[in-house]
Amino acid sequence: MQEKNQASVDDQTHEIESLKRKYKHLKAVHQLQNRTIRHFMHNVMSPLSAVSGYLELLINNLDESEKEDKLTRYSQNIGDGLDEIGFLLEQIHDIYKEESHAGATADNPVVELNWLVNEVKEIVSNSTDLKASDITFIEAGKPVFVEAELFQIKLMVYNLIMIADSFSGANGTLEIKVDRENSEFALFIRSSGENIPDPSLRELFESKNIMQLTDDLEGDGPLLLGLKICAQICDQISGKIIMDKRDRETPQFILSGPVTDSDSPF
Repeated sequence: MQEKNQASVDDQTHEIESLKRKYKHLKAVHQLQNRTIRHFMHNVMSPLSAVSGYLELLINNLDESEKEDKLTRYSQNIGDGLDEIGFLLEQIHDIYKEESHAGATADNPVVELNWLVNEVKEIVSNSTDLKASDITFIEAGKPVFVEAELFQIKLMVYNLIMIADSFSGANGTLEIKVDRENSEFALFIRSSGENIPDPSLRELFESKNIMQLTDDLEGDGPLLLGLKICAQICDQISGKIIMDKRDRETPQFILSGPVTDSDSPF
């Protein structure tokens, strides 16, 4: 009888712990979704405003055939802005879709990091908000497979690149590099700029020049909110993000985590 009672207590304890884990996961998912909506609503407004402006310029120049080069340029800018808006809205839609099935399976899809970073780099290159004059990307010498939800890790890389670009000047360059050593990958994102315009980010480096990014950073500005989203997504792939300002005017981001040798559909 005593053994049966003990077994019953053990089962109840196990069930309670399981419910606690599920609650913690759902709470994290809800927080990530809320942060994502707030962050992307802010990001969408910029290209949307730019598209509206170029559309007005396009309409105003329709009767001036000698300005055909301007029309072509305005049309391209409108197309780029719409592509960026489409990308941002796709991330919002798909992160909700993926998270709605969270917990349904223990297996995450496998993503090839060189391919993914290049995809995001192409979107960023045409961004209406891009400050850098050039973006360089160095791929790893061989494929780097990572267990992660495609849309989440895409969102994380996009945020890190755009925040690094906020440090760029008119002639600045964004440098992106994927590397792998043994069982870990590393993604380096840095700007050649010399200024951190966001005061909330400058405050982070008042007492130290290197830190690990977490989702409980103090402050709630647009860039910090983007970094908190990155930290939360990074935690889900058992990785970490370091902001390193040593010997630099602006911090570089170093995202690292475990790799898998599985084949990837992406």
